[in-house]
Amino acid sequence: MELCIENGLQVVSNTQVNRKNVHTIMPTARLLNDIGVRGMRIIRTTEAPRWEENAANSCLDLDEYYQAMLDFAVEYSRSGMAMEVETWQYIGLLPGQRSYYLKPVKFASGERPSKRYCCNCTRTMVAITSEGEVMPCNQMSGYFLKNGMSMGNVHQTPLRDLLGDGTYESAANMTVRDLGNSKCRTCEHLGYCGGGCRALGLLYSGRQDISGLTCKDVTKCRFFEGGWYQRIVQALSGWTNLSEIGA
Repeated sequence: MELCIENGLQVVSNTQVNRKNVHTIMPTARLLNDIGVRGMRIIRTTEAPRWEENAANSCLDLDEYYQAMLDFAVEYSRSGMAMEVETWQYIGLLPGQRSYYLKPVKFASGERPSKRYCCNCTRTMVAITSEGEVMPCNQMSGYFLKNGMSMGNVHQTPLRDLLGDGTYESAANMTVRDLGNSKCRTCEHLGYCGGGCRALGLLYSGRQDISGLTCKDVTKCRFFEGGWYQRIVQALSGWTNLSEIGA
């Protein structure tokens, strides 16, 4: 990292957080800031199949994660550090502006976004595993492999044909209207979260087919129903909220 920075390259660090290392996150942020890293992404280690096999019960549960990263955000906001920080699916800190944004708030207006896309990333990139398997998002690779799910393989079918296939196209271009679960359809928070992350919807659905892509993202349910939006606004009252709901 230091060598890259010395040669004028901008560096962003991706850092996992779980029960084994949560106590090291602030010292890590300080070290990265001090050597000139431009940004830090702190990613909650999720219950991916291989991680669960090797480090069971080491994931922070959602409330633990939300509280730990809120505590971190408050301490970081008072630290004087300049590095931008984004905590996974949660809070982004912009020290230069003394402002923050909230990832669960996809649509701040709160209007029912039925025709809006669930994920813009799946519409602008193609995920292909090292074995050639095609899927809407790289975060789904372990789940697809464990459950024998497939949308096609580039070693067997030309990529152009796979991308034009109805199965892949429907998954990549899924709209909020396509969410096939009663929880989202009747939720008062849908206008803000837009259904959340489809990779997480699949992961927590437990289903072994692509119907899981339409399931609820429990991380967003917990964020809004647990009052975390209000807690963050109160805890970071000295900074500007760029994701103010209803604005």
